[in-house]
Amino acid sequence: MKYFLEVYFEPIRHYIHVKGMIHNSVSNKFYLNENFTILNATSKCEKIAFHMNKEQPHPAFDKVSRPIIFDTENNEIEFEYEGTVPEIIADINQIDENIIELSSYSGWYPKPANFEVDFDFELNIKLPKGYEVVSNGKIVDYEHIISVQKETDIALFASNEVERYEYDESNVKCTFLCPSEMIEQLEQRAKDIIQANKIFVETFGNLDMKSGVTEIVSVFRPRGGWGYKRGNVTFLSAELGKKEKQYKYDYHELAHGWWKIANVTTDDWINEGGAEFSAYVAAKHIYGAPYAQKYISNCIEEITKSNDNVSIVDTDYQSQQRYLNHYIKPTIMHINAQKIFGDKRVFDLLKKVFTKYQNTQNATTYDFLSLCDDDMRIYYEKYLFANDWHQLNYTI
Repeated sequence: MKYFLEVYFEPIRHYIHVKGMIHNSVSNKFYLNENFTILNATSKCEKIAFHMNKEQPHPAFDKVSRPIIFDTENNEIEFEYEGTVPEIIADINQIDENIIELSSYSGWYPKPANFEVDFDFELNIKLPKGYEVVSNGKIVDYEHIISVQKETDIALFASNEVERYEYDESNVKCTFLCPSEMIEQLEQRAKDIIQANKIFVETFGNLDMKSGVTEIVSVFRPRGGWGYKRGNVTFLSAELGKKEKQYKYDYHELAHGWWKIANVTTDDWINEGGAEFSAYVAAKHIYGAPYAQKYISNCIEEITKSNDNVSIVDTDYQSQQRYLNHYIKPTIMHINAQKIFGDKRVFDLLKKVFTKYQNTQNATTYDFLSLCDDDMRIYYEKYLFANDWHQLNYTI
């Protein structure tokens, strides 16, 4: 499946206009921002009917989209729509005169009903001059962007309040888009990120890169919000980033290059726990044992003071305890496993899981356990299915 999208912005009006086509569509059902107006739809040059059902629930992680059905059995669908994004969505997506940041959270393009479907895309964008632009596709020029590998989302960032900074070392290129006051810290940040990337490659194996050069792109939006990763691009908050002297958040998002191998709605502890543990491993190597011990102590404090009684595997992706049960507890579980079984066995297990599921991205808890040796399987089952972690022994 491939998207061809012509995207026109009027940032000062929060306005977007999209004219596009989906080639080799896998379905006639998609999700789109419920505030957008569809102007027309065709298939093979014939007009087709369409209907948006605003009564149906929104999809996972997207509070503003509703299902739209195109009345055709053909696998090529052309469409045109427009609308505004006047407010920040999910703390990250927005269109305004200084920042445009769009991804699946804002439902800005017709996303397949099956969110795990991957696709190619090609964008032609129209923006006022003076914006720095980045995407999880390759920027051919200021207005033309193409995907270089299969993706499950189309992310686009543009701002006239950031500067571009690039740093190259050992066939790895770091590119940053950030406010000017962050520029002076970026050389050291780039060196640390490159070192973390080297640790991940040595521990889990190489990623399938489409070029000989590994490019790591970091966007620091000039405000708050949380972090996420699309392709080789990490989106973070400048408010947090400019205060940091140690860059574990960068490492966590970088590690999602490896840890995006499970369904986010059912087994996301594999993704988030793997990324957070990887970030801990990199930070311990770069910043030393005192940093690592402080991190462990903070995690254990969070677990100890929690009254949560839901296991890691039973924690819903929308749960308020998701950070505790999908990030913190799995990380402590892996760190404790290092103490019991040794670094090599833990790293070998995680590498085995990544290698097997890096292409299918459908790893489950039971798949993870099936790759464990018997003694490790008993250990991981105990921690993954425990409702009350206060009864476990994880003195690290």
